[in-house]
Amino acid sequence: MNIIFDKSLTGDIFLIKFIHIFFWLGYFAVVSLASNPVWPFDTIIPIKTIDGIQARSVYVGKTDQLYILSLDNEILKIDSSGILWQRYNNKYLGRPQFIYLENPLQLVLFYPDYQTVIILDQWMSEIKRMKLTDFGVPFVRTIGIGPDRSIWYYDDQVKRLKKLGPEGNILFESTILITEDNAALESIVVRKTDLIIQAISGTVYVLNLFGQLKNKIMPLGYVFKYAATLIYIFDKELQAVKTFSLPEMEAQYSLLLPKNLGHMNTVQIINDRMITINDSNQVQFWKFNY
Repeated sequence: MNIIFDKSLTGDIFLIKFIHIFFWLGYFAVVSLASNPVWPFDTIIPIKTIDGIQARSVYVGKTDQLYILSLDNEILKIDSSGILWQRYNNKYLGRPQFIYLENPLQLVLFYPDYQTVIILDQWMSEIKRMKLTDFGVPFVRTIGIGPDRSIWYYDDQVKRLKKLGPEGNILFESTILITEDNAALESIVVRKTDLIIQAISGTVYVLNLFGQLKNKIMPLGYVFKYAATLIYIFDKELQAVKTFSLPEMEAQYSLLLPKNLGHMNTVQIINDRMITINDSNQVQFWKFNY
């Protein structure tokens, strides 16, 4: 969770704000040692519900853009207050995966049904499309995009991770990599020094850029946010947000969401706000009340 200091605060007001922040940092440290800790009832307050959108999931870009994937596979770009900016819809390629959100000027989508990669600009206009089959890539469930616009994928035929260059040439091929999940991968995230892979079973693998395993864990939830040294995981069954350190994958804290929020299918955290999608597919905004 990011905490932003208001530079306009001075004197006693700044001191009070600092004490509040210090208290909650201490609170998180304490509850991390408890089993099934619960946030106090008044730590999260509702802001708004976005009407007219039947949402499937929500994603956050590097500069805090929010992207909503609707039930009819439309992608909506909204700001942190819920105002719609742009939208993109492709009715022919099925459900997209959000692959790369690091570049605020480009959004990379992968449509696994048609093995197609689409790049959108900041106005959600299509600027490039490519089919993986044109480069000899076998059918894959997911891909990862590197900062150099390379494509990472798992080749189930030879049990190796491969890195494809922008021109379609193979830049890297790992040694044989066999996991309990085989090729049933949910996501591949490429970072500066490692790869984070989550399988459909939920297992998270941390590898270096040579495909060598650093660590793994079965956290019983899906990874929804990455920070410099943490990953955030949402356990839908327990309705809990959990964090684990990278690359050690050691549990940091696990917080149950207040029952007054209702049952959530998707959670995102951006600065002092939480964005959720409930069982009715509504997008809701909440504010952490420090």
